[in-house]
Amino acid sequence: MTNHSKSRHPLYLRALGVVSALVVCCLCAPLSGMAQTKNVPSMAFDLFKEGKFDDAATKGMSDLLLQPWNHPLRLLVADSLQRVGRVVEAKIQLQALDGTSVASEARTRLSALQNSPQTEVARPAAVPLIESARPLAPMVAATSPVAPIQVVPPAPSLAVPPPPAFAPVTMPVTLPAVAPSVAFVAVNSQAVVTPGGSLLQLAPFQYIPPAGARVVDQADQPKRSPDQQRIVDLNAAGDYQAAGTAGLALQEKGGMDDELKLIFANSLAWSGRLPEARQAYQGLTTGKLANEGNIGLANIDRWLGYDHRAAPVYRSVLALDPENPDARLGLEMTSRELSPRTMLTYGGSTDSSDLNTRSLTANHRWRDSSGANIMEIETSRFRASLPGIETDQRDATFRYRSLEQEYRPSFEVSSIGNAVFGSVGVALGERPILVEVGVVNWGRFSTNPNAIAANLSASHLGLQASHGFSFGKLVGRVDGYGVSDGNTIWTSSLRLSPNWRPLGSHFKPLIGLETRDAKFNTPNYWSPAKGTGSVYAGLMGEWAEDAWNLYASAQVGIPVYGEAGDSWSWTAGAKRWLTGDIALGFSLWGLSSLRDNAPYRANTFAVSLEKLWR
Repeated sequence: MTNHSKSRHPLYLRALGVVSALVVCCLCAPLSGMAQTKNVPSMAFDLFKEGKFDDAATKGMSDLLLQPWNHPLRLLVADSLQRVGRVVEAKIQLQALDGTSVASEARTRLSALQNSPQTEVARPAAVPLIESARPLAPMVAATSPVAPIQVVPPAPSLAVPPPPAFAPVTMPVTLPAVAPSVAFVAVNSQAVVTPGGSLLQLAPFQYIPPAGARVVDQADQPKRSPDQQRIVDLNAAGDYQAAGTAGLALQEKGGMDDELKLIFANSLAWSGRLPEARQAYQGLTTGKLANEGNIGLANIDRWLGYDHRAAPVYRSVLALDPENPDARLGLEMTSRELSPRTMLTYGGSTDSSDLNTRSLTANHRWRDSSGANIMEIETSRFRASLPGIETDQRDATFRYRSLEQEYRPSFEVSSIGNAVFGSVGVALGERPILVEVGVVNWGRFSTNPNAIAANLSASHLGLQASHGFSFGKLVGRVDGYGVSDGNTIWTSSLRLSPNWRPLGSHFKPLIGLETRDAKFNTPNYWSPAKGTGSVYAGLMGEWAEDAWNLYASAQVGIPVYGEAGDSWSWTAGAKRWLTGDIALGFSLWGLSSLRDNAPYRANTFAVSLEKLWR
């Protein structure tokens, strides 16, 4: 080790220690479940076995309000309803199972019912059914916050706004102020894979209601105490963070009417406090706002990436209220995510070292009948050149991810010629904590033709964690790479997304820290001999209409240690649905920083064409 490296080592240890401590803080934070994944046993099954079909239907429908994803229970309810002559209700329950793992069985039973001579017994249901959605004025309107296929209902309603259909499942990690090198942008997930050895995710907003959707007139509302009215006023003014906080304080005292509970739940959801919002919506799954409560729960599942859970809930609402605009929009969003999809992406990059890359990728993604297991096949051709060298690689990749198995395992395997690479990952908790282990194609990962020509690979260990606090959301990630040339690369990132919105709900401030260190320097890929670390601050904005969305961000950074210098970066992208099943997207990214004690610039672009098969 050189004297110089010894002199900076304590500083690096302090920086890495700060990152590690904050990541440990994330790991140790309470991981309260944000979505119940298991079916709770219902007494309806015992009642059915005893031949008490009327009681089984009554109990089953009551339990379905709390666990609408319980498909076996819904089948039993349909069977019980049929046996006691409530054929119309039985058909509604079977229709709600369309698109689920038991859809084939439901269709068979529904076909038998439609051909059956049975008639409906004219009597009321044993338990109240979910009421049809209706405009409840004068409350805050409910539509999608930033949904790319927004359909604004003709009159304001109280339902929670559906989240954007393009929200990624993976944990978002923002672009660093000092990006490692030229990056390739994946338009569909707004991800930037950099030679720094990290997947940098620019996640779109999830909790922005549309402009102009607020109802000012508060006539015809029940008389409320000053504390209760303050929640209504804060929500109407768009201060959802304050409205949710005030509601949490008031919740312990009780006495909130259902409309106020829904405003409170919406405020929590729109400000990103999903565990608290889930609990608030669960208190509304019976009564006159049952539709809104169930749609709110379904939207939270969809925000978290569990579209297969959300879809049957939307269907159960539509079975009773076919014109419910929020359920129709939610079902359309989940249908897009659950449908098989083929995507073609073309992109490239340039930088100040005369590096040029071009890539063409074909990807097909689909799910099994349950919707909980995601598969992808992908093939790509990648070209990279520097003065005096040009390389060309073709690969084939298979990916798998389970959303319902314990630890939500995932794996990837790819082949390039005779070489095989792969990785496995597990998620701990619903936040989640993500652990990744594998071997990567370092040449492609670093987008450097020298590394590709040297057939470099690298073992990889990654850890990512996040936690929401009252002041914002903290995300941390650490990655270690053991490169086959004997080098070791460590990267880390820490990002805070404050709840503070000084420029309005469309703009989100970002602050963070990025580091990168190498065992030794090599010209084959970015490996700063002195290490590099910087802190950054930036702003991200997003806008959307019914068939398109647009996002952009910018940030500046200052050095902390090593070779880092002053820097800035920007990114922008958009997606437009040309038809219901075809979308066109693009993404751009630019960077200016310091590299090897010299000014460094890089730019990337990507365009994609997406086709759904429905």
